[in-house]
Amino acid sequence: MAAGGGLTGPELRDLLSIGISGVALVAAVIANVSGSVAKAGEDRRQARDRVNDLCVRIAELNTTIQVYRVEQEGAEGLNVYNTKVNSLVRQVVALATLGRDILAQSRIKAAAVEYALLADAIALSGDPEAEQLWEKAISSARTAHDRVDLQQRFAEFLFNIGKFERGEAAYAEARRILGPEASAYNLGRNQQLLATSNANAGRADAARAQFDEARRLYEAIPEGPTRIYTLNTLAEVRRRALGEPPPQTA
Repeated sequence: MAAGGGLTGPELRDLLSIGISGVALVAAVIANVSGSVAKAGEDRRQARDRVNDLCVRIAELNTTIQVYRVEQEGAEGLNVYNTKVNSLVRQVVALATLGRDILAQSRIKAAAVEYALLADAIALSGDPEAEQLWEKAISSARTAHDRVDLQQRFAEFLFNIGKFERGEAAYAEARRILGPEASAYNLGRNQQLLATSNANAGRADAARAQFDEARRLYEAIPEGPTRIYTLNTLAEVRRRALGEPPPQTA
């Protein structure tokens, strides 16, 4: 340093060098962080696209499975149909498991319909994690209508795995979500689904009472084609679920 207190040429150059190096270091850190954030964002986008593609494929396979199941009713050579269905079911479970793992590893969120597709598929393998996916589907629903639908499907799932009390509670929650202004049709349908779940679970006495209640609710629908169709459909669903004989014709 010079006698007057100012910086000499060499000292000034050293100070400037240090300053430039510091700025360069900060810039490098910022660039590195920005690059990491950009990469993380791109990784999440790719994971999101991958999950969406898997769910589309699962939906396509589910449709094919339903077609095969309809075709095999009354058809000969059931072993062929069963082989086809079982093969597709294994594919669906594998794709759903991959989708679930991608969601867990990438920490991204799926849409309600995607969670539901994954839950339905994983449930086919008996994996208990299907329950968590159903809960995520319900919490991700954007409308009350979607939430009711998902809640009812979750209730059916609970009945299928033998959790009857929780299944009934889930149907009750669907009824609550419908609200005090719910139509006779929507109330009746929720009751019909509950009755069907109980019937499929071998709880015939509870199912009969619930089918009766569903009919009472449907009868509040104004006269017209909708009322006639709904009551006829209920009667057929009840007959099949409880194994009742068809009505006698005159």
